[in-house]
Amino acid sequence: EGDQFFVGQVLKLRGSGIDSYGNTDLDFFWEVRYHHAEHYRTFLERTQGNGITLPPAPEPEDFLAATNSYLEVILTAVDKSGLSITTSRSVNPLLVNIVIDSSPQGLEVMVDEFPIETPQKITSWQNHELRLNVDDQLPFEFEAWSTGKKRKHSMLVVPQDNNNPSSLTVFFRQVEEEVLLVSEVRSCSPDARCDRCEGHCRSDEDCKGNLRCFKKGGRGFPIPGCIGIDNSQTDWCTLPESTPRPTLPPTPTPTTQPLAPSCTISGLSCNINSECCSNICANKSGLEEIRVCRRTEPDEKLALKLGSGRGGRGNIP
Repeated sequence: EGDQFFVGQVLKLRGSGIDSYGNTDLDFFWEVRYHHAEHYRTFLERTQGNGITLPPAPEPEDFLAATNSYLEVILTAVDKSGLSITTSRSVNPLLVNIVIDSSPQGLEVMVDEFPIETPQKITSWQNHELRLNVDDQLPFEFEAWSTGKKRKHSMLVVPQDNNNPSSLTVFFRQVEEEVLLVSEVRSCSPDARCDRCEGHCRSDEDCKGNLRCFKKGGRGFPIPGCIGIDNSQTDWCTLPESTPRPTLPPTPTPTTQPLAPSCTISGLSCNINSECCSNICANKSGLEEIRVCRRTEPDEKLALKLGSGRGGRGNIP
């Protein structure tokens, strides 16, 4: 016991034994199993002989497998009378600890296709090609890794003192936050995550980075951080905290009432007004009805039905 391996290492199997008559001329049969948690797969089929050379030692199956995987070497010795005895030995990987961090902290990094939140100490295997990737997480955009590598890359895990693990940091820059239009609906999933102001999502796992799946209170509910009001039952990926709607530019002449936020449908501008345009202004096809409103005088409002069904259009007088 106590034997260890690193990824890619070539191991050789050799055994010896003696029967009750003092004979050492025994037949040896080898099998090697790659264990992960409660299951295993065969790494070497049952093979007869001695001095058997194994294939290069494996990598961990996934991110979580790094801490609960090992090789089991099984040897069966058979004497000339057919009597046999079997023994086994565990061979563990050489573990390496690494601290994954970000600036600012609390953002998501993909390690071997598994999301972690920084800072976090991870465990890998010596000589493993650690796969790293990071998405923009508004209002933060990827800037650089401390190693100078590109956004998505692999890093060879090298030996080090696990009592003082090395740190790998990804740096972000804060950008001026934009307010995005609601995008066309598609199916979000953990394997095909949606970006900001995209839907339909079912949980936070369906959204990229630190985005959250915003569950609307009903039809016609404003989407935080996205211009437009959605009149469907779609849920959208948004920033973790609600983003205030942008302040409207000043009007040429004073008005007696506050103007409502505006959005665009098929190139037509409209004001969202609770009395005339509520719940029906959205950058989304397939709405049963679209109305475009504009303010003509301080107390006068105009509602115009453009059409019904998909792609209805019309003109504003």
